[in-house]
Amino acid sequence: DDILGKPMTGEGLQIVVHAFWPDFAMVDGEPVSVSEEPNNPAILLQVDGRMEVEQLPTLQMAFNAEGGLDYQFLREGVVANKGSVKAGENVTTGWADWVMTVEAAYLSATQIPRVEPGDDEEGVPGIRAWLRSPDGTDGEPVWIASGRAEQLMMGDDFVRIGFGLRTERVPFYVHLLEFDVPRDEGTTTPSDWISKIEFEEFETGEKVMRTSRMNHPASYPGGWWASLTGFNYKFSQASWNPEDLTETTLQVLYEPGWSFKWIGSLLMSLGMGILFYMKPYTRNAKAQQAAPGESGSRLPQSKAEVERETMDVKL
Repeated sequence: DDILGKPMTGEGLQIVVHAFWPDFAMVDGEPVSVSEEPNNPAILLQVDGRMEVEQLPTLQMAFNAEGGLDYQFLREGVVANKGSVKAGENVTTGWADWVMTVEAAYLSATQIPRVEPGDDEEGVPGIRAWLRSPDGTDGEPVWIASGRAEQLMMGDDFVRIGFGLRTERVPFYVHLLEFDVPRDEGTTTPSDWISKIEFEEFETGEKVMRTSRMNHPASYPGGWWASLTGFNYKFSQASWNPEDLTETTLQVLYEPGWSFKWIGSLLMSLGMGILFYMKPYTRNAKAQQAAPGESGSRLPQSKAEVERETMDVKL
């Protein structure tokens, strides 16, 4: 309150603090403070004036007649260091202990993005595509990352194609009624994300409100039968925009027939259990059937028995 509305000047600028919110949030498109605790402080500033460019550290470079680069470093409008440099050489900037290396110099440069496969497991999906003419000649292969479009060339002919996830339309409207981000007490760390969502049927106009929060997705149409068969759309929190609390991003899971997949997994586990744990009991049962004094034949237990039985056969 001591500085609200009072101008502060310095370095050619005038700063005025117009508003302060201890626990900032956006409600109905308006900034409000949901509590008096400094959980998410924010201020509204007005800055007038400008800072002279010469006061900022500046690097100026230009090509010279020898094919190298002439440079000069400015600090507060004063030349701190200048000279010439070629590609591969180091330059002492005169700013603290910073050193600059010129990797390469181009008179007419064009930035061309190129997509290549990497070893990062968290990368995006991609495909490798090329054009093939009727005579079997292949054009230059190009990697296409998900969500991008690239141009494939074959001589003077070209085709522009894109690669990405297929868009599916859900059979109902989804409206965000309210989005809230509670914080851990005494910090600005989010403790939860709460989205109040309204689902509206295309044909009937029937509306249903659900709540999606951390580890608790919102399901539509809901009900035990839809949940059991997988004919439920599950909306869970994917991301959010700290600059606009009227916006949230939800990911959708639709998996009809998931129960059959789990039933198949359980049957496979049961079969493996029978294979490994019922086998010893089967062997014991066969051994008991072949024991002396019981019906059935038995195998000879020693070399003497083998010889006696062989002699018996010969006689």
